[in-house]
Amino acid sequence: MMRHFGKWGCLLLSAIGLVLAGCGVREARPSELEMDRADAALQAEPCIGELVDWHRSYYYHAKYFGDEVEKAAKEDRSPRASGHLRHILGFELLHTQSDGEQRISLTSPPRGGAAASDGDRIVRRAAGTFNLRTGDLDMAHCDAEAR
Repeated sequence: MMRHFGKWGCLLLSAIGLVLAGCGVREARPSELEMDRADAALQAEPCIGELVDWHRSYYYHAKYFGDEVEKAAKEDRSPRASGHLRHILGFELLHTQSDGEQRISLTSPPRGGAAASDGDRIVRRAAGTFNLRTGDLDMAHCDAEAR
């Protein structure tokens, strides 16, 4: 038995379809406020200091199911993320000899590391995480100040 919806029924079904189509998984990016908090913590870090001339890339850390990381290592491939840890910001910084700073929000870590503009001479690099819940900054790497 087939049921006919008529003109309004078809419009309603079309509207529901559009709403459901927009409910797909979106790529998560850190907000301006979250990046502001990480910037404040980085400025207090002796290795970083002023953010002038630092190109900063922020992204949420990936979350993995079970033993995905170990399986990927055995299979010589990148692990497949199951989502994002929305309370952990990863960051990669490049200190350049250009004029001004740059800050970008990404859906994943920059491929091959953070990139500076063409012609910029990279002087130092830094990377780590910032926990939005606790305010803890973890510097995984920070080059010594260039002399």
